[in-house]
Amino acid sequence: MPLAPDLLAEAFAVTVLRQKPGLTVQAIDAALECSGPRAWNPLLRAVVDLHALGRLGAIESWLVSLLQQRPADELVTIEALIPERSVALARIAVILGERQLQDMPVAPGADAERARILNNLGGRYSALGRRKEALGATERAAKVYERLAKQNPDTFEPDLAHSFYTLAGLYDALGRLEEALEATQPASEIYQRLAKQNPDAFDPRLARCLNTQGALCGDLGRLEEALKAASRAVEIYQQLAKQKPDAFEADLAVSLNNLSLLHIGLGTRDEALESAERASEI
Repeated sequence: MPLAPDLLAEAFAVTVLRQKPGLTVQAIDAALECSGPRAWNPLLRAVVDLHALGRLGAIESWLVSLLQQRPADELVTIEALIPERSVALARIAVILGERQLQDMPVAPGADAERARILNNLGGRYSALGRRKEALGATERAAKVYERLAKQNPDTFEPDLAHSFYTLAGLYDALGRLEEALEATQPASEIYQRLAKQNPDAFDPRLARCLNTQGALCGDLGRLEEALKAASRAVEIYQQLAKQKPDAFEADLAVSLNNLSLLHIGLGTRDEALESAERASEI
């Protein structure tokens, strides 16, 4: 009687396969040939389930080896099965992205897909603590999106703004504050323009970017600029919180707290107290 695809079955299968390490990858490869790409769903699920179980986590290294020999169309299927913020599948996601880039044609027609994969790869590297590699991938994505946005701004400006915003976070994590602040400038400009056309979609992104901009200005001692950005973020979050309090009141409280701290730094204590009280009420 076959075991169901649950934790017990996964652990049993890996235990059996580990007894013949030389045949393991070939066995999984044969299963993929028989079942097709749909077999990746239980395989990836097994990686997640067994991630923290010591030697049973060996399945991850087996799948990494397999990725080097699977066809390009199958890689697309695998990518769609990996959640954006999966910790257990982070290494597999990185190897997958690197393989996709390796196989991608140099032709300009592939630029949009290349930028998307680079952007995703930046996030995957960052999740693994590989910040310099994350920065390199995201910088490359931003350059491609800049070129694409000049040709087709309606389609690619949102992606370009997101890449710049991501760059700001990576520069900040590496202690490169001036470069981080510089990256927020084009991001906020694009989001402001997009928010005028579609406020529901882009006002939250604009507010988040302005909050980051204000924090970076504050860290650099540019308090007046920080106050301007933080005040604008509060204004946007106030409007959003009126429409959707469950979604945005927490962001509003954080923004008000940031604003209070900036007022303290500038010596405007009455305004600092007012912002802090509003944050506390929320």
